[in-house]
Amino acid sequence: MANTVNNKNVDFNAVEEHEKFKLRLLEQQIEAKMELRRKRLNEVMQTKHITLEELGKLTGVPKSSIQRYLTGETKKIPIDFFEKVSQVTDTPVEYLSCFDVDRIFNRDYMTGNMEEFLESEKQRMKEAASDPRSGISTKLDKLSDSQLDRLIGYLEALLAE
Repeated sequence: MANTVNNKNVDFNAVEEHEKFKLRLLEQQIEAKMELRRKRLNEVMQTKHITLEELGKLTGVPKSSIQRYLTGETKKIPIDFFEKVSQVTDTPVEYLSCFDVDRIFNRDYMTGNMEEFLESEKQRMKEAASDPRSGISTKLDKLSDSQLDRLIGYLEALLAE
């Protein structure tokens, strides 16, 4: 339905559909960020060789809460949890909480480039998925303790060169 506002034809249905589209994109971006937070938390735990129990003791957060954060059962992870994890793992809180993604998102969203932001994120995710290193944590999980010890020995030797 087109109406005249300030001598201009305005299709309010099209405006409403566009706003609904932007809202759906925003919801998708928020869900993607939550998933990225879970992945980053899991990655840090694996990299630092920290179990749920250990992280719970180090941060004072119950193991069950951390498990719910990792599975996505709890949708909103408190920022103070990321601050605690940051302190005990020596990992930037900006990385854990995805503030680095927020800066890019806010810049593109505020300038109306939401579609461009989502396209760039899709491309970045495709590139990350094609990187042979991206699945290394899954492969490490399959190693026995003795295989993992040997791998660490190899890595230490490489780093010493």
